[in-house]
Amino acid sequence: MRVFLCRILDFLLTTRRFCVIILIDCKFLHIREELVMNNNNAGFKGFLLSGAGKAVMIAVFYILIFGIIMLFVQTDSAYLALIFMVIFAYFGWKSLDKIQPDIFLILPIIGWIIFFVIKFVLSLVIGIFVAPFQISNKIVEVIQNSIS
Repeated sequence: MRVFLCRILDFLLTTRRFCVIILIDCKFLHIREELVMNNNNAGFKGFLLSGAGKAVMIAVFYILIFGIIMLFVQTDSAYLALIFMVIFAYFGWKSLDKIQPDIFLILPIIGWIIFFVIKFVLSLVIGIFVAPFQISNKIVEVIQNSIS
């Protein structure tokens, strides 16, 4: 019976369909499963782990996420627009903090209000372009960590 199950598993492995239940008895075929997967996808995995693969994935996800954002921005829902404004402001604010010098400004109260209003508006504008890039960069990092 064990030989029969291993032969069924061997057929399933060669057709790239895997049966986890049968792998409990056949440890040597489990090693073969990993070898079959690594040999078939070695070139593609190598490309995804390279710098060019990361750039291509970021570009594809950026276009996809930017398109989804622009699709949802065109709706008439005020709540959805508010959610996207918060997302844009968050990513834009973080980007502005990276380029802003770390000095403490001494301003009157009206100066602080004007400063934060201008920074918020700039963070919204910058966030429209930075948010898809940051989100796609995080997705690519998760993909690369899962395949390496």
